[in-house]
Amino acid sequence: MENTFYRTFIAVPLEVDSDFTKGLMELRAALERERISWVKPENFHVTLRFLGDTPLQLVEEIGHQLSLISFPDPSQIRLSGPRYFGPAKRPRILYMDISRQDLFRKMKASVDHALKNSYEDEAEKSFHAHLTLGRIRSLQQPGHFFELIQKFEPALKSELWVEGLVYYRSILTERGPDYHKLKEFSFRKS
Repeated sequence: MENTFYRTFIAVPLEVDSDFTKGLMELRAALERERISWVKPENFHVTLRFLGDTPLQLVEEIGHQLSLISFPDPSQIRLSGPRYFGPAKRPRILYMDISRQDLFRKMKASVDHALKNSYEDEAEKSFHAHLTLGRIRSLQQPGHFFELIQKFEPALKSELWVEGLVYYRSILTERGPDYHKLKEFSFRKS
């Protein structure tokens, strides 16, 4: 039976440098005994809008609506952290904080506005742009985890450029999600 939905989301891809990747691999090795589902660096992004199961007949329309957005100029951002979401007793997400929250809030507002006629799902109310490093399933040694994320903070600071937006299809597999670009939009200097 052919799938009548794509699982989709709209995001800003982030390409980290080799120093950041090296620091992240060292952190991952130090936390290898903890149950953390790590995001592959090639999948790093900031989600502006998760659409979930999107009817195929809407996929093209959403791509068209996104093409009408006036995108910002390429911008440099800073990553800082790592930090975590959730209570200290049970953190759930390990992430990097992102500078220029105003830039990401404007992009999200533009995306939400573009989709208001073609996509009925309600936009998220609260939004904090971040780069997810991993989803924490459980921690055997929480104290050690908190020490390590503090220790690795200097190694994971990074600056990078935000240069585009992508409408993605996500396919869930046993190895984790595979992302396929449905439509890509480059930011251009004005």
